[in-house]
Amino acid sequence: MARLLDLPNEILLIICSFLNHMVLKDELQALCLTSKLLYSIAQPFLYTRFEQEARCQCCNSRGILPGHLVAMVRLVRTLIERPDLAARVQSATIDTSGNDGDDDHVRKADFDADTLKTLAAGFQQLPTDKAQLFMETVEMRSNPYLLLLASRMSNLEHLELVLGDEGLDDLAPLFTPCSEDVMIEQPYLRNLKSVVIRDMMLTECDSMMNLDAVMELPQLENFTLIGLNGDAEGCPLFDFEPGTLNISTLTLAAACLDAETLTQIVAGCKELKVFKYFGSNFDGNTMNESIQFDPSELVSILASQQENIVTLFCNLDWEVIDPTNWSRCSKYGSFASFTKLMHLEIDQYPYTPKQELPPSIHCLHIKNISFPIIDVVGSLNMRTIDLPEHELHDELPNFSILTLVPRDDIPNGMLDVPARYDHTDEDLKTMGEFDFACETLWDIAKECRFSVRVEHDVWARFHGYF
Repeated sequence: MARLLDLPNEILLIICSFLNHMVLKDELQALCLTSKLLYSIAQPFLYTRFEQEARCQCCNSRGILPGHLVAMVRLVRTLIERPDLAARVQSATIDTSGNDGDDDHVRKADFDADTLKTLAAGFQQLPTDKAQLFMETVEMRSNPYLLLLASRMSNLEHLELVLGDEGLDDLAPLFTPCSEDVMIEQPYLRNLKSVVIRDMMLTECDSMMNLDAVMELPQLENFTLIGLNGDAEGCPLFDFEPGTLNISTLTLAAACLDAETLTQIVAGCKELKVFKYFGSNFDGNTMNESIQFDPSELVSILASQQENIVTLFCNLDWEVIDPTNWSRCSKYGSFASFTKLMHLEIDQYPYTPKQELPPSIHCLHIKNISFPIIDVVGSLNMRTIDLPEHELHDELPNFSILTLVPRDDIPNGMLDVPARYDHTDEDLKTMGEFDFACETLWDIAKECRFSVRVEHDVWARFHGYF
């Protein structure tokens, strides 16, 4: 039987690559401790991603405030000493939202003189204000260490940031010119392809105005922002010239923006293929008080990208809608002009989607639905007759999956049942109406050329069809 160390280096590389792909960090560390050969092969894989983990510096257990800077300082020292490992870093997750206690943790770490000397040499190489850097280092702020990390990770492609009270203040030098006195093109993060930012302060910090510079990074393709309040003091201007951003996938979660601002962001993209917007109404969760754009405005907001968008998710998170008043609620407009649209997920929809969808549509996911959907399902399955051949023609030839998620705990609205059915009730008349509605939808679904799914516990309990 062949031993592990008897295997060719190429096979050992494949094994380490698999462990790295599966994010089995402990296993890779164990291999490093096995032999010098495995150490030389496995160690580089440990540096492909950096994540600040919640671990106690003393007992290495999870769930205790780690002191954010300790792990970062040690990583910076290694990357300065080992440029080959620095070039391996492709992904980094950094949390600056809880720096309380870092001062004590860093002091307790008791860094030796060689570490401090290495860090000082790294600071001297940065094209920025050295005095300011050293002052922030003494104050135990994360800014200088982040700058060092960014300057070393030349191949970094994915960056995830969790921001606290300071917002982008500490990180501003990563995205903006160092100073007017330093005539050097900003070298940091130029190769980033993906950025995820979670703003715990919901855009209240003034430094979030620097967000425009992040979105303008030259290689950036995927951008996600979680916690965007368009009415907050720190909301960016999003002052982009049309077609200047390379972003192809844009996700705005826990977001609240008006139509004008969102239109400006969308128009700033050269070719937007994936757009996801998950609303959160910070000002009372009502249409009257929130600056959230109206559903009817979505199509015009995305008009500049109607020939590019392939995937579109939109959930505006409005307050609960009375099933008897669903017709009074704003609806989305027609998506028929979105010629490449394949996957559409929204949270309300009109009666006749076949007139509102392009032939390219593949999946339709309707969340929070509170109006009758039997006509919707039937219209999606309709065909037309081409004359004079009298051949049947599918209105939506590529359509394959319809998913319905009722808004209410009891899906009476979507089934057009006037009375509210509760599975604990013994009202035979109400149960009969609910049963008839379920049977009707099931009969229609069986004749459809596409799959019909209803995601609801009550539905599953009442009928085992789905």
